[in-house]
Amino acid sequence: MKRCPLTLGMLLLGLCGCLPSPAEPKPDSAPAVTPPPAVEAPMEIPEQKEPVLDSAPAEAGSETTAASPAAEPTTAAVKMERLNWEQVTAIAAANPGKVVVLDLWATYCSPCVEELPGLVALQAKYPEQVVCVSVALDFDGDKDYPVEAAEADIQPVLSKVQAASIRNIVLTTPASDVYTQLGLPSIPAVFVYDTKGQKAAEFPDRNVSADVSYARSITPFVEQLLKGTPQ
Repeated sequence: MKRCPLTLGMLLLGLCGCLPSPAEPKPDSAPAVTPPPAVEAPMEIPEQKEPVLDSAPAEAGSETTAASPAAEPTTAAVKMERLNWEQVTAIAAANPGKVVVLDLWATYCSPCVEELPGLVALQAKYPEQVVCVSVALDFDGDKDYPVEAAEADIQPVLSKVQAASIRNIVLTTPASDVYTQLGLPSIPAVFVYDTKGQKAAEFPDRNVSADVSYARSITPFVEQLLKGTPQ
């Protein structure tokens, strides 16, 4: 068999077939894209709301609020006792060392009611040295006007003059019996007892033409009695 001599061209071609193929050109890579700077979301501003009030504004005639003036203190309740005349006269002896003032009055007696504030004021001035007692003579033994009915009429008068600080008696002995026993022509009548329980004065003085007045006569006398030098 004849061999075909290799020519130079064929030799070169064979060698070229054995050589690695030149690398294919790589496609140009896409240029790097720089991302746009991040844009921060706008800060959300909370919606401004009107302040919520704790309560609706008070209407006229509504209850007092904290800014309203304080209510006036309630007046103390007036207490009353039911005693007969003998028990009343024992009050002076039961309070040794103190001056006792018994004020006999009635709701139908205008001069009596006018002077009751003077009795209350005397007690307030000398709370430890004087015992002031109001003795109401409204009851007169009438079955149609019992002690309970008299009490109902007496209570408002004592409350009006704020007599809670003094001792208040509703006399259960008929007033006419007391007038007779004392020889008393009328009321008002005030009896003052000294620190030993002895009657020191009676107003009005039956021997002197004088009216019953705490400011002009009774309180000054009590003050002199407290000093040990009664007029």
